Amino acid sequence: MAVDEFGREIRGDQVDKVRKRARSHSPSPASTRNELVYDRDREYSRSHRRRQYPCDPYIDANKPLFCKRLWAREYRIDNILDGDNVEPTTSAEEMKPDESKVEDDGVMGGGMENDVDEQPEQEIAASADDNANIDNTSLETQMNEKYNKYVEEYCLSYIRSFLNIHLDDEFFVDEYSPLEKHRKLEKLKELKENEAKLFHQQYNPEDSQSLEGLMLHSYERLPMMSLDVPCRISEAMIQESLLKTQARDGIQIHMVSTDVDPLQSLKRTIHIVTNDDGLLDSLSRERDVEVQDADEKRTYLRIIGMRRPVDASLVPALTLSGIMDVNEAAEIKQKLTTLSIMISRALDTDTNLATNNSGIDALVDPDLEVVAAYLRRVHYFDVASAKQLTLSDIVGGATLPEMKIGGQSGMDVAKLSAFLDHITGTEASMSKNLSGTNEVIQEMLSKEEMVKQTWVSDHSVLTEDGRARCAFRYCTKLFKSANFLEKHLFKKHFDEMKREQLKMHDDYIMKQWEQDNERKCLPLLCIDCGPEFGIKEVVVKGSAPKVQCVDPEPELMLAREEQERQHIERMKQQELSRVDVDDMVEEKVELKFDKLAEDAFPIKKKKKKKR
Repeated sequence: MAVDEFGREIRGDQVDKVRKRARSHSPSPASTRNELVYDRDREYSRSHRRRQYPCDPYIDANKPLFCKRLWAREYRIDNILDGDNVEPTTSAEEMKPDESKVEDDGVMGGGMENDVDEQPEQEIAASADDNANIDNTSLETQMNEKYNKYVEEYCLSYIRSFLNIHLDDEFFVDEYSPLEKHRKLEKLKELKENEAKLFHQQYNPEDSQSLEGLMLHSYERLPMMSLDVPCRISEAMIQESLLKTQARDGIQIHMVSTDVDPLQSLKRTIHIVTNDDGLLDSLSRERDVEVQDADEKRTYLRIIGMRRPVDASLVPALTLSGIMDVNEAAEIKQKLTTLSIMISRALDTDTNLATNNSGIDALVDPDLEVVAAYLRRVHYFDVASAKQLTLSDIVGGATLPEMKIGGQSGMDVAKLSAFLDHITGTEASMSKNLSGTNEVIQEMLSKEEMVKQTWVSDHSVLTEDGRARCAFRYCTKLFKSANFLEKHLFKKHFDEMKREQLKMHDDYIMKQWEQDNERKCLPLLCIDCGPEFGIKEVVVKGSAPKVQCVDPEPELMLAREEQERQHIERMKQQELSRVDVDDMVEEKVELKFDKLAEDAFPIKKKKKKKR
């Protein structure tokens, strides 16, 4: 009967399957030629499948980044195969003279040995060892330099591949285009100024009822819906799709987006706030929202949450935590109020609220509750936890702060002081780079205007009678003059012009992307650490061209050695604590009952059986 590769008997109908499996697991020609060749296509186990990683769309999955040990093996074999052999280190045995090869003149053994100053064998061996150490050190230095260059080139190719794929995406342009980022910040400042004006209108120190709900943002007073949005879908596409479903006028739609998640295929959550309850009611019956992207492909966005307007009665009031002295509580409250006002002034200066007479200084003797409400509503700062929030956190349902003084869960003076020092230092560093940023913004604005004029002239056809025709092939409308045509182009074909203007942003985006050290939206890069540790994910940092990532294999090796050492110590302790049966000593124990009381073990009386 036939047997398999392990010597087990197999049935006749299974012979072909076993042979086929044996052929599939036979060594590759490269591995038979040289056992040190690392087969990139080989899996670490027969039943193992490589799972998908977020960085796979931007790299070649068959050619991952190697750790230093695997790369060194690949480098040496590649050099050997290419004919560029690495020079071996010279050993002491190789430096000894060959006594079998003796020349006729007797220099190496015979006739003139008295005239030659012979070196002792120990000195020859010592010099050979020194030369070997020098050669090994130089070879190790060259290997480190070449490996660092290999990592830099791989990481640079990785970040540029990510840039090419997401260059036109909204989240990428808003973050790395200086002009678009400036416009986004200006919109946020305008929103804060409007919110500060509403705060001053609603605040009345003489009316205690006006303080109820003063901490709530305007968007929290409206219904909200949250969507799970891919990176290629922009806010304008969503707004256009929502307005098409509702033909009513006067609908206001506000969108607040979170940052993209590199671990979830760069998806983000967009909170939609509207003043029309009917819009959200109609969408609440559905599971998703249909949107058309730039290529007119239908995409269905999943609805992940809805919220009604926040009740103003849920805003907590200021309380004392634990048993405190009244004077001590008043002193802590005064310190918290002073620090909160100083933080408000620093943030007002950044948003120009101080010059518009709508900042914290416009309030007359505000107490701690009023200042905390102002900071959360206008600057998205939580005084209770001394934490800076974002507008997406507040709109998305951030819990209202618990206003407590004293105790472990109360407001902390030290945290507020640390945050005040942080924002003052940040403002000082930002003011230094403000002049250079303004010059770049002005330059980009002038280029955008030039692109706009060129685009209008390229899509305008003037007739002999002074009329103008739209040059788009799917439009070709005729107008009385060029002014009416220009209005038509900006109204109906604005997206086309925006695409042309965004091409001008490419150089600035590339520069900002390569100079960024963090790159928060960049997924973790996969590095192959061999069959022992598998694929690991590392962070890519540094500005181009010095883009690097840390090799995790040395730390993994140290951790494994530490585990092995601890295991050996545990085994030694168990061996020491183990007692052999033959070495056991019999011990006799004598029991004495002299000191026991008579009633120590009471005798239970038998119960009489009922008849």
